[in-house]
Amino acid sequence: ASQLNVLVAGGTGAGKSYVAGLVAEQLIGLGYTLVVIDPEGDHAGLGRLRGVLVTGGDRYLLPAAEVTALIRHRGLSVVVDLSDLEVDEQLRYLGEVPVEVEAQRRATGVPQWVIFDEADRSVGRAGVSSTVFDPAEKGHCLVTWRPQDLSASALAGIDAVIALTSARPAGPVVDIAAAVADVSRSAMAA
Repeated sequence: ASQLNVLVAGGTGAGKSYVAGLVAEQLIGLGYTLVVIDPEGDHAGLGRLRGVLVTGGDRYLLPAAEVTALIRHRGLSVVVDLSDLEVDEQLRYLGEVPVEVEAQRRATGVPQWVIFDEADRSVGRAGVSSTVFDPAEKGHCLVTWRPQDLSASALAGIDAVIALTSARPAGPVVDIAAAVADVSRSAMAA
């Protein structure tokens, strides 16, 4: 389960965060360690699962180094809820946590999965974490309604797409899914 990078894409209200949450629940149930970067507080419910800690939101937001310490020493999965932060504070935190998490992954192999909800903010072309995201490292789940805003390296590293679209899919989700599947756009849209 950790040998790919997944993109969950679709329009607003299509259920992207819900699907990503289901993926996270299954991975946690299989014993994988996760970090979920959650700018809108959509994944706080994962905290009810055994071995999952939620930091931020209406709780104390742990510094980045403490997030990785929990993973390293306790084997916990961590949901980083940034919903109570102003945009500039979110950006500052998004500049710190992925750096710490990716360094931890290279050194120890955990967490096995990192989920970036609203990934266009963090690993988008202008995102503060885009320089941290290494598409060669597998075990990322990028969730976004604007896949066309992801960095070129993030898009190049996608191995699978979960496209949540209407009956007549159009736009960048189809283009990206076609590229990942190595089929024509017309075949993908059919």
